[in-house]
Amino acid sequence: MKARLLTSTVILLVVAVLVIVLQSLGQGQNRVFEGEDRAAILAYAQPASQALIEALDQGDFEAFSANFGRKMERQFTQADFDALRASLAPLGGYQDFAVQQVEFYNGYIITTCHVNYAQGAADFKIILSPKKTHTLEGVSVRLPTP
Repeated sequence: MKARLLTSTVILLVVAVLVIVLQSLGQGQNRVFEGEDRAAILAYAQPASQALIEALDQGDFEAFSANFGRKMERQFTQADFDALRASLAPLGGYQDFAVQQVEFYNGYIITTCHVNYAQGAADFKIILSPKKTHTLEGVSVRLPTP
């Protein structure tokens, strides 16, 4: 009985250590890109971000959704697009944008952009697949607080 209890304890301890090691390895994959790595990702992420922001400003849902991944195709509708446009309308017309950060997080490339409009600004997080297709997997917009 004692040998069985000892064996079970050792197995649980090994499993616990293995879980901790695997979690720490997974967290190490999340990182902010700098230098040459950042430039390489921006070669595709910046034009994709710009096209997305411009399509949103122009009210062109077809262009906005052209690079959607499967999940985005199912979840982000014309109505969502119209609601997002309406939330940005008080900021006026689109002026320009700047990429503030490029990171790899939870298996995705996330480009954080500061977007300037005629009467204000908003921050976009544009989430792309790291696969060769670089499909759009998500977008979030933080509007200024009044």
